[in-house]
Amino acid sequence: MRINYINGLRLIATLGVVFLHASAGILDLREIPSPTDKFMHTCFKYSMQFAVPIFVMISGALFLNPAKEIGYPLMLRKYVKRIALALLIFGLPMCLIETYFSNSGGVLTSIIHFITGHSWTHMWYLYMLIGLYLITPIIKPFVTQATDKDWIAALILMFVISSLFPTLNNMGAGLTSWMIISTPYIFIYMLGYWLCWKAPQGIVGNRSALTVVTLLCLAIIVAKCYYGFNYYGYADPVTICLAATLFLLFRSFNMNWKFANWIAPYCFGIYLVHNVFINFAYKFLKIETESVVPILNFIGFFLLFTLLSLASTYILMKIPFMRKYIL
Repeated sequence: MRINYINGLRLIATLGVVFLHASAGILDLREIPSPTDKFMHTCFKYSMQFAVPIFVMISGALFLNPAKEIGYPLMLRKYVKRIALALLIFGLPMCLIETYFSNSGGVLTSIIHFITGHSWTHMWYLYMLIGLYLITPIIKPFVTQATDKDWIAALILMFVISSLFPTLNNMGAGLTSWMIISTPYIFIYMLGYWLCWKAPQGIVGNRSALTVVTLLCLAIIVAKCYYGFNYYGYADPVTICLAATLFLLFRSFNMNWKFANWIAPYCFGIYLVHNVFINFAYKFLKIETESVVPILNFIGFFLLFTLLSLASTYILMKIPFMRKYIL
């Protein structure tokens, strides 16, 4: 069964990741003298963090679908192999480049960083994705047999112990002994399945309420940035809520977006290579802060990074091995 809106979600998540890293790179590598500009880029960074949960939700919606039979032989042979090859071909060179430019060691150090998951920041997602793939056959029986009440209870419990409690703890609540699970991505993975296949039509069809919640989440993120509250990253409850409402909004429209369908095969490649151009611009060329920080300039750089990543992926997909086994 084709899910029309998935490619639309994949597109906005891909653009969101590029936007996020373009802004985060400025904050991490530059001293921004203007408080207004610094606040603006902080808002950009955190408001775009919905992209990663949406990627995880898409995977959950597709791989946990009971109609999709996936055991360990197929999972290892096809999906885990693809991500492992992507890590080897893209992640290891990134480790080598980072080690060289930071003068922090040689080839052996780079290999150790690669094995231990210390590649460029965005590559962590691939290591995590392998874990989700490997756990999929284990949680699939629950997906196929659980009642609606079981699903609600499981999602609430996982939200509390993997998102809410860690967020409160990150804000200084001291809940370190309260059954905290530090990795929330199994919850987000399963939530993606529920949003796609189980969410009641009364929620999905209420576009006004979903829009209000989406805007409220964005307002909360801006307020948190303004007042300097600690942010629990991709597992922050507000971020997960924003990703979920966007997912439901796309589901409610179920739009067969031709542009998204066209660009969907390139999204994974864009994710893999976009940080090459961001790091080249910020670290190697060392573009001055005043050249990239203003909003119009920054949007120009974001579009440039996106287009260069798309063009690179298009070229890479001309290579049969890359097209067949990785991209």
